[in-house]
Amino acid sequence: MHTVQEAIQIINQYTFIPKSEKVSTTQCAGRILAEDVYASIDVPHFNQSAVDGFAIVTKHYTPNKKYQIEGEIKAGDTRIHLFNSDFNLLNSCIKIYTGSLVPKQYDAVIMKEHSQNLSNNHVLFTLPVIKFFQNIRKKGEEVKKDELIFEKHSLLKPEHLAVLATIGRKEVRIFKNFAIYIIATGNELKKLGSKSVKAGEKYETNGIMIQHLLHQYFGIQAKYTILKDNKTAIYEHLKNAMDNCNIIITTGGISVGDYDFTKLVIQELGFKILVDKVAQKPGQPFLFAIKKDKVLFGLPGNPRAALSCFYWYILRYIRKSYGLKEDWLFHPIQMELHQAITINDNKARILFANIENNKIRIPEKQDSHMLISSAKADAIVLVETNLKKGEKINVYLLK
Repeated sequence: MHTVQEAIQIINQYTFIPKSEKVSTTQCAGRILAEDVYASIDVPHFNQSAVDGFAIVTKHYTPNKKYQIEGEIKAGDTRIHLFNSDFNLLNSCIKIYTGSLVPKQYDAVIMKEHSQNLSNNHVLFTLPVIKFFQNIRKKGEEVKKDELIFEKHSLLKPEHLAVLATIGRKEVRIFKNFAIYIIATGNELKKLGSKSVKAGEKYETNGIMIQHLLHQYFGIQAKYTILKDNKTAIYEHLKNAMDNCNIIITTGGISVGDYDFTKLVIQELGFKILVDKVAQKPGQPFLFAIKKDKVLFGLPGNPRAALSCFYWYILRYIRKSYGLKEDWLFHPIQMELHQAITINDNKARILFANIENNKIRIPEKQDSHMLISSAKADAIVLVETNLKKGEKINVYLLK
């Protein structure tokens, strides 16, 4: 039986970087960049008004003086040649709007709120002083052309896509998603949507949970099936998964029961089991196996045990394979414990937790079959020894 840290070290030796592909920028939220991205243009790519108001020349400004409005520039106007003629800059201004291009002759914008409209298309301004480039977003002030904006291995969020669109990137190169097959086994399992469950049966939860976690974290559309405790069926589905997937995740069937066939089938298919049981609660019957370029994670059938193992091993494995640099699994924060934790055996505890008054509290109902505490959790912690109230512990934030 391995310790938690030993299991992680073994699993980390078998990470691999997937191939890459070009994908439309609008379709890559939640995906991982496979290239460095440089700005193809300045952002903003022209001097831009930050307010509705009037463009003016600072050196000619005098408060409470009458200025002629020579015209206006709306957001989206590109006809700046109309304002490149020799206006009398000493006594003129241009009406302008937020986001509008500021002609090169003008070096400040006065907010509309600091103006008074006069007759005959004139205006005066009440500000005693104006500053050079006041209320103007300078060309390139956010991003310079050819500047590195996103590094390879970055996780793309919707905010990233907005920046990519800003610089006109229609496509980006991202890592291909892992092909993953989830197989949940158990005679007692009923598919969600079944009319009813009888005593001795239950709705399957592990596959649904893991499938959606993979989509949430990586945009992966994993295949998912439920099987009875039938050795032949398990063999056929695992063999099919080997032929079509990079990663196989099973739930149930890896303990020591008479109908736990999954482990036997894994061995018959030629997988080499590298981790077989971990000294942890919940999730002691955890399994990791490899065959050439395929990896298999065998999770316990109890739902909270399966979830704990997913977070602690599978999520970590996939994120490390993608080369993610900033990751909550690798960079925990330290917080004080709200209560003492006692361990009366040599097994580590993987516990879901809540943050209250800047302390970490471990809720009740954390047995291997219970999910409610994890559904309400803010964080996850690993406890490997007895801890006193107020002691600091590494906290891995889930939100």
